[in-house]
Amino acid sequence: TSLKRISLFHGIVATQKFYSLYFSGINPQKLRLMKLNANPSEVVLLGIFYPQKVHLNVFVYGTFVPPTNAIFEPNSTAFILKTPVYYGQYMPTMDSAAGVNYFDQQHQTLYVVLRGSAPVEIFMVQGILTSFASPEVSSPEAWASIVLPNLAGYLSILPDQIQVTRIARDDQCSTSTVETVELSITEQPSLRLKEHSNATEMIDTITAKLAQAVLHGNISDILGINLTDVSIVKALPPPGTEEWAELSTRGVIQSGSWKHLAELGTIMVVQSPERAALPQQVFKNQPVIKAVSKQNECVAVDLTSWKVEAVLRDSNDKLVSGLNGTKAIPFTDCWANYTDLFITKKGTGYKLEFVLTSGGRQMKARSSVIDTDSNTSTAATGNSFHSNIIAAVACTFAVVAFLLIAVTAGLALKEIRS
Repeated sequence: TSLKRISLFHGIVATQKFYSLYFSGINPQKLRLMKLNANPSEVVLLGIFYPQKVHLNVFVYGTFVPPTNAIFEPNSTAFILKTPVYYGQYMPTMDSAAGVNYFDQQHQTLYVVLRGSAPVEIFMVQGILTSFASPEVSSPEAWASIVLPNLAGYLSILPDQIQVTRIARDDQCSTSTVETVELSITEQPSLRLKEHSNATEMIDTITAKLAQAVLHGNISDILGINLTDVSIVKALPPPGTEEWAELSTRGVIQSGSWKHLAELGTIMVVQSPERAALPQQVFKNQPVIKAVSKQNECVAVDLTSWKVEAVLRDSNDKLVSGLNGTKAIPFTDCWANYTDLFITKKGTGYKLEFVLTSGGRQMKARSSVIDTDSNTSTAATGNSFHSNIIAAVACTFAVVAFLLIAVTAGLALKEIRS
């Protein structure tokens, strides 16, 4: 929908029926549904597909309506979403009240009841999703009593801002059962409809702080349990930004994929510049850096604000000036791709050193040797030129030889016919 005006759409539906609703782009952040001049006995069950992983709040007449699978904590607005034992266990029915809702995690569909002319409002709340796997926690109550308070304390947020959305158990391991819990971390919830504030900065800070704890290897100590896997889904970009515009042009796609996190093991140079480079000219092969875990897996460093910085070392391993271009760049997932680096002066035995600094720690990686000596570059260019000349001459001789053979064969055939 438009950011500058309210978009209003009308539809004609039969009551006592189920309908599916799909949007051609990003689903609206604020959606208001109602039937005009309808009796309370007239009901419609609506299933709204959300291709992005989001957190949704439903209100009727300004009052929050919790999902049908919500279990509230005592004296708190925080609740846990129970995982259904069978499909349809928590599905609203035609007998449900207005606004009764359930979000199907597997099909990413919000089911909500429209009864009479009661207005149902659905708000997309800013937040992130995170997934923790542990063999030490075996019940929703344990997650709520152990993990959530420790996580809230570390992130400096209220426990009400963390919601357990899904718990799954993996019994495939022969030695232990691994429990995986998915959490939604959002701005402070409210039981009354209000204009949601712009919590983008707060959510970005929470994301970075949580990712740093995992990358530094401290997350298990912080939460008080042994974690075997951590993943995060970033929040959607705020409307009006370049990221939002780019996302909105893609159409209906399943965005918001899980980003894997683990303790950062090292950074490595996947691609180095060419050996014979020319001074004052951008490298043809720009450096590519990868951040990996101790198990050599790609880790999502882009969830933080960390950057990798390139410096220049000479043949004596001393730091020197002479490297130009964008030297400090951010990561995309686990990759840092340079685009415009070059060396300004002549010399041999240069190496690029890449440094990632985080929390007082440094990780380094080096490129292969680079020579920008004019003689070396000229020799390389000259060798290439001579090779091309030799190849051209060889090709010419081959063509001439072929023509002579063809002419000779033609004369021989003519003599035979004579």
